[in-house]
Amino acid sequence: DLAEIDLSDCSLRGKIPGELCTSFQGLQVLCLDSNRLSGQLPTELLCKIASGCEVHLRDNRPGFTLPNDLRSRPGVTPSAVGLARARGARWP
Repeated sequence: DLAEIDLSDCSLRGKIPGELCTSFQGLQVLCLDSNRLSGQLPTELLCKIASGCEVHLRDNRPGFTLPNDLRSRPGVTPSAVGLARARGARWP
């Protein structure tokens, strides 16, 4: 199983595809820092985070949104979502 994917600084644009999160069962780290991602985090990604996957989303385009029910999801915290210093994303 692939344990880590680093797609930081790859000029990715748009929404994070949910398939990226479901295609790799053993994924432990997903790094998407320093891209131009926008839109809302997909539910599949939130499930991955809740199951212990570390996700990095720092330095993405302003306007990045998080679901309003994020606080109610077990295991999903600002640091787990890599938002400790993220720009353009607000914790609901």
